[in-house]
Amino acid sequence: MKRSLAIMAAATMALATMTVSPTSAAATIPPSVTAQPAAHSAERAADLFVETAPKAVRKSKHDKLRRDKTRSGTDGLKHIAYERTHRGLPVVGGDVVVTVDADNKVRNSIAAQEREIDVDTTAAVDADRARTAARTRLKTVTELGEPRLVVFAVGTPRLAWHTLVAGVDAEGPTRQHVYVDARTGALIDSHDEVMAGTGNGYFSGSNTAIGTSGSGSSYSMVDPTRPGVSCTDQTAKPFAGTDDAWGNGGANDLESACVDVLYAVGQQWSMLSAWLGRDGIDGAGRGFPSRVGLSDVNAYWYGNYAGFGKSGQSTNQITSIDIVGHEFGHAIFQHAGGYGGIAALNEGTGDIFGTLTEYYANHPNDTPDYLIAERANFYGPGAIRNMYNPSLINGDPNCWTSDINSFEPHAGAGVLNHWFYLLAEGSSPVGKPASPICAGGPSSVTGLGQLAAAKVFYNGLMMKTSGWDYGKARTSTLHAARALYPSTCTEFNRVKDAWNAVAVPAQAGEPTCPTTSSTFSVTAASTGYALAGRGSESEVTTAVTSGTSESVTMSATVPSGWTAVFRPAVVPSGEVTWMTITPPSTEVAGNYTVTVRGTNGSEVRTSTQTITVEAATSDDFTIGQATVSAPIRAGTSGSTTFTPTPIGNPIYIDIRWDTANVPGGTSLEFSRDSSLSDSPITATVVTSPSTPQGTYSIPITFAGWFKQHAANLNFTVSPPSEFSMTVTPTNPTVAAGGTATVTVSTAVVQGTAETISFEAGLDSLGTGSSATFTPTSVTTGGSTTMRITVPAGTMAGPYQIQVNAASATYSRKAFFDLTVTAGAPCSGFANTRTGTVANGANVYQPGTGGFYAVAGKHTSCLAGPVGTDFDLFLQRWNGSTWVTLASSAGSGPNEAITYTGTSGYYRYRIHAYTGSGSYTLGYTAP
Repeated sequence: MKRSLAIMAAATMALATMTVSPTSAAATIPPSVTAQPAAHSAERAADLFVETAPKAVRKSKHDKLRRDKTRSGTDGLKHIAYERTHRGLPVVGGDVVVTVDADNKVRNSIAAQEREIDVDTTAAVDADRARTAARTRLKTVTELGEPRLVVFAVGTPRLAWHTLVAGVDAEGPTRQHVYVDARTGALIDSHDEVMAGTGNGYFSGSNTAIGTSGSGSSYSMVDPTRPGVSCTDQTAKPFAGTDDAWGNGGANDLESACVDVLYAVGQQWSMLSAWLGRDGIDGAGRGFPSRVGLSDVNAYWYGNYAGFGKSGQSTNQITSIDIVGHEFGHAIFQHAGGYGGIAALNEGTGDIFGTLTEYYANHPNDTPDYLIAERANFYGPGAIRNMYNPSLINGDPNCWTSDINSFEPHAGAGVLNHWFYLLAEGSSPVGKPASPICAGGPSSVTGLGQLAAAKVFYNGLMMKTSGWDYGKARTSTLHAARALYPSTCTEFNRVKDAWNAVAVPAQAGEPTCPTTSSTFSVTAASTGYALAGRGSESEVTTAVTSGTSESVTMSATVPSGWTAVFRPAVVPSGEVTWMTITPPSTEVAGNYTVTVRGTNGSEVRTSTQTITVEAATSDDFTIGQATVSAPIRAGTSGSTTFTPTPIGNPIYIDIRWDTANVPGGTSLEFSRDSSLSDSPITATVVTSPSTPQGTYSIPITFAGWFKQHAANLNFTVSPPSEFSMTVTPTNPTVAAGGTATVTVSTAVVQGTAETISFEAGLDSLGTGSSATFTPTSVTTGGSTTMRITVPAGTMAGPYQIQVNAASATYSRKAFFDLTVTAGAPCSGFANTRTGTVANGANVYQPGTGGFYAVAGKHTSCLAGPVGTDFDLFLQRWNGSTWVTLASSAGSGPNEAITYTGTSGYYRYRIHAYTGSGSYTLGYTAP
């Protein structure tokens, strides 16, 4: 099971106003000042909250929060996600989600981390050591990324190296994000993108309407109305035909399997739109490819496509509605944001979306129910999971326990499945199975109905932050219930009852729906100082004095001509708000009393502050607009200079702008936050590859003590630099066990030359294949030599090879067919040894004494007779005995090892696990 750490979520809400009255002799009691106007968008409301409530989002002085994406919920709710950097490094587990309602009011926020971060960003462990630690986690490595420094904030914050490694481990295909402590070199955590599932071979019947492309005599299984959705074989080539009729309905016919997949994806797409208001599988209008014909008795979500295999007896393909819905449920979980989260919740999310898809489709061949893969015949008849009583299958847990993470993820999903059934249907529904309640839970649970339960779960999922576990899921869904049903506690209490019924305990800081009275206090700083025409900003603290947190509305009374602004405008008791009051530039010097008043219903609390006002001066400044001289390529940056000119004495000016005016994927940086009005100010526009092209004029406010002026920052964003890529020859040939060489060439399509790095996609060749690029990166216009090593046991035939190329702003893929011909067993190695080995016996090569090798990489291949199970072991002499360093122990006759080691004496041990016969060993030593 892949390990995942849990972290505490910080939850909060927001709003506020205030009251000011002067005490100078000349002052009169003015009319009340209203709170700041509502934000014009959910994103702006969330931005204001994040900017002004650092305590709520655990923001330190070294942090920056960047708005990432908006996840649309139901009923007008929007969940705005933010990513964090600390001292310029990305923070894993530092994400924040702010929920805003249809009126653009902040309802709650959740921060993934427990506390503010303060981490030294100097690494003691180098990148090579981190790369080695990642590589050694897998039996076979097909992709190894470059380590990058991050701050890992899941649990105790620390500096870490993040490395992506893909290949095969003991559980099958894997694509892991590995985190290594940059101080000690110890493994911190890993997270696998690949999620394994199970399914059945149910076929959707004849005359099934699916989305396909083409006309005339050329058609393919690519959905034209759902971007990204297609169905292919395992080589990633979409099925094609001369007409638009697909499959023969056969249980193992792959075209028929694709009919089932495209039908189920279409139903899930429609369900997400109609029931949950979601646009596409990824939430941004796109879906993902599917591949059928996998040889495994399983189905997988690979992070960017789904793969579907066969049943245990090979009687059918596993492409039923609930299985397809389950796999793409993993995609929804992945695109909900946040690092990691326990795998059981990922699997349970798949089951929930698979079940919702099945109910939405309501297909006569598959009556909707709360059983998973009930018609799959996975290893015999019957379902593989039960949502209303998980314990009925394999003894899966009905109830949460503190060791839930030790369960196999599909089993651990039982708790979430059980909770969802209770929330949707209740413990004793009419016409559906009764569902048990765990010890200590309520006597019964009343369901909300399936659609309402789906909305609660979905909105809770959209609040997901890093380290999502059962406690965080409880907190998020309770927040969702409060946001969806703000005027009643009925639905909230049913959500809580369902969690209590599966024994997930109450969490610190989880929301409540209070029925008892609560009280609060308001405290402002006792004194303040303001220049006439210049605002005075100070912190107002609220506290819970009894009961639970409640929304506190502030109000203010100010002299004529004064203004008051509050950020945020309403605050939950226990949090802070910032108030800024500004006397007019003509205000006389003197002392004024500010009365801060907090109100919740009939309860009112006040605090006073004495503000000393100093008269204004005539100093001023002028400033003109600034333009970035050349277009900025998306993904790069450009700079310009603002030049203020003082009138009178130089004064300090602050720089402000509204982030809502800045195009998506773009940030503004200034050489200083404040400056004297006689000093130039450099403005830098930092774009991303996703920044929309166009011409922009961003109003920038330069605020002096008494005067402020606006000037526009002008810039044009042009398309990102692009390059083309070609591979020659287009159809190379290599003998099994040999190495193929191709040339990958690049050229500038638009923009400027950039550094391009390369990766290989060798899924079709399978275990034991590898590829290298020399050089590993080129400048656009250059070329690299790609060498593909093909395992000796590879079957003859064509294999599709993928080349991935990426620069800082652009990426491309190229495909070519590699034809493999039959080769001598384990050919292409520096050394070849042959012999025989008897059942259960061991043979050592090149003898019991071994051979000497310097430090470097060892590669080897073992080929045995069909029907046997031979294993291969690489051993090293440690001075007193032979120690096994690497092994390859699959279930067949052929094995391969790649290992990087130090200098010393080595040997290979060949073991006949079952069967006897001749073998060939090929090996190359450094």
